[in-house]
Amino acid sequence: SQSANALVGGSRALEAGWLTLLKLVGQPALTLMLARAFGLDPFWAFSAAVLSGLPTGALSFVLAQKYKIYVVRASAIILASTVASALTLSVMLAWLKP
Repeated sequence: SQSANALVGGSRALEAGWLTLLKLVGQPALTLMLARAFGLDPFWAFSAAVLSGLPTGALSFVLAQKYKIYVVRASAIILASTVASALTLSVMLAWLKP
């Protein structure tokens, strides 16, 4: 059973951290790479990268709660990705220009 402090330290915190990093950095990088490989217009490639860099959506929590699995992890990743996306999206918007 998962407790409220299940993500304080240890492997679960590490898991939430790398999943958040993968969502906020890896997914936009892959999206941008594929968009450019397929010759997408720079505006649309930029738009796709920004959209893929948004924080994890609440649907993951809804599904976790419905199936009663990884509820604490899903909420932790949603929180972490929402907070961290303020930085990653700012960097992405400053670095990438349509």
